[in-house]
Amino acid sequence: MRRRSSPRCSIPKASRPRAPTSCPRWSRAVKVSEELWFGAAPMQDLRVRLLAHLQQHGSIDAQGFKELTGQSRKFTIPLAEWFDKERVTLRVGDKRVLRKERER
Repeated sequence: MRRRSSPRCSIPKASRPRAPTSCPRWSRAVKVSEELWFGAAPMQDLRVRLLAHLQQHGSIDAQGFKELTGQSRKFTIPLAEWFDKERVTLRVGDKRVLRKERER
């Protein structure tokens, strides 16, 4: 039985920048920070869950976000900051709240 290899990027390795945006199959990645990239589909799923949580509870703190994601603080803090930067949430003290529609 012949093994199929995974699709490879056609850009020569020496020509590729370090960021994963150089290859079309990586175009479905989201840059959260300089060190962290996540798939677009899981990020969309997280966005939906975050919006549902905020609509139900009004706010979320770091511990709540950690429980929502199932990740450690190493990942949840940059993720929470990314949602702030994307204008989904607004940091108010130690909590994050949903931005108003006109602020998005």
